[in-house]
Amino acid sequence: YPDDRFDRIWSPDYDGYGTPFNTTETVSESGDPMFGMPSVVMQTAVYSKDVILVNWTGGVDDMFYLYLEFADVVRPANAQSRLMNVLMNGQ
Repeated sequence: YPDDRFDRIWSPDYDGYGTPFNTTETVSESGDPMFGMPSVVMQTAVYSKDVILVNWTGGVDDMFYLYLEFADVVRPANAQSRLMNVLMNGQ
């Protein structure tokens, strides 16, 4: 990816996850940006009022590393808050 200093590939996958959303505002990591998320990648999002369920399948010996980055790209209304639960294997 041309804007990624680690040359990672970013391809959005919105299949059944919700409604795609893009912003032109700069989105950056807070604190120490150790993962170097490109703003242009963080400017794309998906939102849903329902559960967003992502499944990975693999064999018993397969190993996955999961890294989640959250950005609020829709400005909340006054006194509005965000709430989410992130579960792995139902926990």
